Amino acid sequence: MNKVSIHINELGPVRNQSIELKPVMLFTGESSLGKSYVNFLSYYLFYTFYSERMKDFLMEKIDGAVDNKDTFSIQFSKADFVEWLQNDVKNFFVYLYNFDEFKCDVKFIFEGVDDYFDIKYTKVAEKINDIDVLIFQAEINGKKDHYVDVFSQKRDLFICSSLCDVLCAKFLGHDIKGSYLLPPGRASLLTGDYTVQRGSSKMGLYDLFLRDNDFINSEALRNKPKNPKNTTRTSLVQKLINGELMSEKEGLFLITKDRQKIPIGAVASSIRELTPLLQLILSDSISNRAICIEEPEAHLHPEMQISIADLLASCINGQAFLQITTHSDYFMQRINQLLKYGSIREQAPDKYNALCKTTGHLPDCYLNKEDLNAYYFSSENGQTKIELLNIGNEGVPLSTFFNAVGILSKEDELLNDELERLKLQ
Repeated sequence: MNKVSIHINELGPVRNQSIELKPVMLFTGESSLGKSYVNFLSYYLFYTFYSERMKDFLMEKIDGAVDNKDTFSIQFSKADFVEWLQNDVKNFFVYLYNFDEFKCDVKFIFEGVDDYFDIKYTKVAEKINDIDVLIFQAEINGKKDHYVDVFSQKRDLFICSSLCDVLCAKFLGHDIKGSYLLPPGRASLLTGDYTVQRGSSKMGLYDLFLRDNDFINSEALRNKPKNPKNTTRTSLVQKLINGELMSEKEGLFLITKDRQKIPIGAVASSIRELTPLLQLILSDSISNRAICIEEPEAHLHPEMQISIADLLASCINGQAFLQITTHSDYFMQRINQLLKYGSIREQAPDKYNALCKTTGHLPDCYLNKEDLNAYYFSSENGQTKIELLNIGNEGVPLSTFFNAVGILSKEDELLNDELERLKLQ
């Protein structure tokens, strides 16, 4: 992935802090310090290359009407694009929270990207196999690049849509095929029929969430496999929910091990909140997708928190891009173990395979430290401090994260001592 940094001048309570984008962004630490804001900021960059927002920017750069032209061009500088991003992200957060006064002042820094883009399109063919379609070839800064198939109408829209993918690869170093905002805490109210719940809130956060769930559910129904593949991810999903998910025209159902068919609205919230993510995974639509998840461990038993960490690791190894917040020490400890598994796998593959057989660990569940940036949020002199945690062979240093556990342990010792003294009286 290209080196992409974001300097936060002001974002809600966060001021004068910086983060660097990686395929996996993990935010943990104290509450009410802006973790969700920074998580959504990370998600925004992946999302914008796939959204209508980016197409709007490009449409403004086309040199006039293109409907009847055989050649046309799009020109802009990196500075133009960065300035547009920095204004657009403000609008994104205003929309997300329905709050016109939301404070958002950030700077995006892209390294290794051309300073200027001169993109010329030339028609090279039309009518393929009697289909009325035009073929344009792009030339970027004097070098031949990609081809675009467009229909005679709205050719500018086809061109801009294709160019979004190309620019995503140039700016981020990856081609993002989709983006989803899936904070599980918002899913507990869902019953599987997402469309009817549109417009239930003025906040864009919910609108995006419901829209993405709509799309995932319809895709799962349309691409329902006749013989589901028995992969690591499907077995982890079945273990996690103790059954199977089934999409039908009537809605989404949980099929229990004894073959009971339960509407998703009637199952436990711990399962209901995960169904959008699980549907996405089961439809085999993880690769090159960006997925923003708020507290994936929400309402889960500790053993399920471990399972969801394994499942997400398998998704990451399937080329998913994840932006995650968490408050769970169980989840973080499992992330640490998965990083250790990844370190052993990298240094000694044979020993890794033997270790997996000994422990029963699934070989696809590991993490590479190069793919992940973990940030710890704390308060310092009344200000939010974001610390990049140094990930070594031992995983993420979590001593600060376990302060609460230490406080509880000390207090528990005092209580036990007092109870023992009462027994002796």
